[in-house]
Amino acid sequence: MRKLFLQFYLTVVTSFLFSVLVVGAIYKNVVQNTTQRYLVDIFETSLYLIERELSDYPEAEWEDALNNIRSRIPLPVEIEPLDTFVLSPANQKALQEGSIIRLEDSNLFLQRIPHSDYLVAMGPVSYFHYVGTLQWIDVLAVLSLCLSLGIPTYLWIRPLWKHARELSQVSQKLGNGDFAAEAHQVFKNLRAVAQAAGGSLDDIVKLNAYLTDLGNFAVFNEVMAEYFTQPYPARAAIGVAALPKGVQVEADAVLVLDL
Repeated sequence: MRKLFLQFYLTVVTSFLFSVLVVGAIYKNVVQNTTQRYLVDIFETSLYLIERELSDYPEAEWEDALNNIRSRIPLPVEIEPLDTFVLSPANQKALQEGSIIRLEDSNLFLQRIPHSDYLVAMGPVSYFHYVGTLQWIDVLAVLSLCLSLGIPTYLWIRPLWKHARELSQVSQKLGNGDFAAEAHQVFKNLRAVAQAAGGSLDDIVKLNAYLTDLGNFAVFNEVMAEYFTQPYPARAAIGVAALPKGVQVEADAVLVLDL
């Protein structure tokens, strides 16, 4: 059962993960990236306006101007010396050119105040931290769902495995020449045919048994007694040299139904 369970479980999990990856990729490209780009544009515009407003004040009045700005913007805003942050050469060049940069590790937006050795720092922006945290939560959620899929997979596989094991046992007995097992299978087949016709084994009035060894007829009768009630239908045992597929017994019957 372990092998069958693992095969089905891995198939289900693989299909689930593929669906998650497809949906996640669509969400990231269409929704999340668009939202982040929109927010970045807002923050960059706000930072640009702050920088323009500060440039109208002398350096000695920047703190007062900044306090006035803080009352209008629901985000932390500070004025920091350029050497406060360890920046890559590319970021340093972007600041010198007047561009706005974003520090991925701290979720800060920076812009240099023109003609000074200071910059305006806005943030950290909690949304981007939340997005990064959410990605780990997503991974844990997917892993939890993958593990939880084991329970329904097990409940689904167990009855199939039981039927497969029973069939394997019957096949093994047939392959080993177990006459009683073959006789049981014959009567199960007859019962299925009778039920499909709208009747039952009790509606059989004549039964012909074909045996490769008539010495097994007594065993055949013992097995038949488990499927029929007295009075038993008329029956005949016919000895044959061989039967298809190497089986030891076959049977046909006459079924009479009340219409």
